[in-house]
Amino acid sequence: KYTKLINKVSNFHWHIPHAQIKGSAIFNLATFEAEADFGSACIVVAQFPKAVFKQKASFNSDQIEAYAEFRTATFKGDADFIGARIGSNAQFDQAKFEQRAIFDSAQIKGHALFNLATFEQEANFAVARIGSAARFDGATFRNQAIFQASEFAMETSFRGDSICQRRQLSEHLLQNCLFWRTRDPVPGK
Repeated sequence: KYTKLINKVSNFHWHIPHAQIKGSAIFNLATFEAEADFGSACIVVAQFPKAVFKQKASFNSDQIEAYAEFRTATFKGDADFIGARIGSNAQFDQAKFEQRAIFDSAQIKGHALFNLATFEQEANFAVARIGSAARFDGATFRNQAIFQASEFAMETSFRGDSICQRRQLSEHLLQNCLFWRTRDPVPGK
């Protein structure tokens, strides 16, 4: 069992799928030189602020009970969050995704924050469910951004975004997305 994992990460291949982490997994300022595989792990709190993943980072099918923090993290390889379940907020503000960012079928019960994030390659949020606000303010998408069949329960914002391929935004980005109303319209208006 893993109870708490902190900082210094070397050339070791982190392969701990199905791990049960009863407390916080804290990797503040950590650098993962080799592949980091946390697939199908159960974690209470996942904290990776300013972490650097030099190869693929897999959080595929993770169950994060509380929140996940990847603020200012750098993903040099694919970032795999396919089917991840996050019980509260997911914070990726100012994160840099140099390869594919895959959030296909992810479920985030709280806010999904990607303000000022950079997506160099494909950003895939197809079939993702966001239970609260989703913010991509100032985010940069340099390649294809996919949001087909995603569900956003509250306010979704792309203010000041830099979509480098505007045609993809207008024709495909939000195709078949479901945006829930946060409140009923005011009668008489």
